[in-house]
Amino acid sequence: MKLTCLVAIAALVTATGSFASERNDIVSCYDQAQLSDARPAVSGRLLTVVVDQTLPLSDDLQRAAWGHIARFVKPGDEVKLYSFSSLANGNYMRLHYSGKLDGLLTESARNDINMTRLRRLDNCLKGQMGLFTQTFGREFVQTVKGASLDHPKTEIIFSLRAIAGDLQRSQTEERVVFILSDMMENSDYTSLYGKNKKAANELKIVEDRQLFTDLGGARVYVLGVGYLPDQPGHYYPGEYIDRIKEFWSAYFENSNASLEGFGTPNLGMDLN
Repeated sequence: MKLTCLVAIAALVTATGSFASERNDIVSCYDQAQLSDARPAVSGRLLTVVVDQTLPLSDDLQRAAWGHIARFVKPGDEVKLYSFSSLANGNYMRLHYSGKLDGLLTESARNDINMTRLRRLDNCLKGQMGLFTQTFGREFVQTVKGASLDHPKTEIIFSLRAIAGDLQRSQTEERVVFILSDMMENSDYTSLYGKNKKAANELKIVEDRQLFTDLGGARVYVLGVGYLPDQPGHYYPGEYIDRIKEFWSAYFENSNASLEGFGTPNLGMDLN
């Protein structure tokens, strides 16, 4: 669907900037149709997509990640897109997109609405998902394409602590976090690199430094684990993968979340 055909359906504010609990990059169709009082309850689902910009993903993995997002998002959902890297040279944590899709009316609710306003609402809702796909998709592609191997650090723990604040402020009941990363933490907190590293030892460091957070009961899915973009066809050995998974499973359990999917590198299940 062409953007020129969708401008009349909904307008977007700029999809870059700092975190904001009330930010919504999708104007409500109910507001546009002057039916704000008839707006149904949202789905109660929040999808938070987190892009690690220290890991350039292959085109195949990028397409796979987008497919997971497109299959998951439904009317009434809230969607956020973050990126992080190394906190160096301006590569700080960013919220690229935050949008709330409208829910759909029940048949009984439709019967109580003026036909002219209902027609205006229906036309808007028909285009809203297409507009979301186009605008969120553009931000997603730009964010993923912005990844580089030049970043000296990978601040996953710090970034998850920052995102946790937004999750705790959210009124949603179901929270899904989709992380695009190799999950190789390499920061001043701790590092998962090195043959002699043990998950238990690194977890003790995290505990001693009080680095666990509260992710609001989120279900966490990861795509990109073990991927080596500078060595096509090569991946971290199974010993590394087992250690990384052990670390993050425990980290999320101690941070009020559950690790539901661990793609090595692709994710073999849908977000749920």
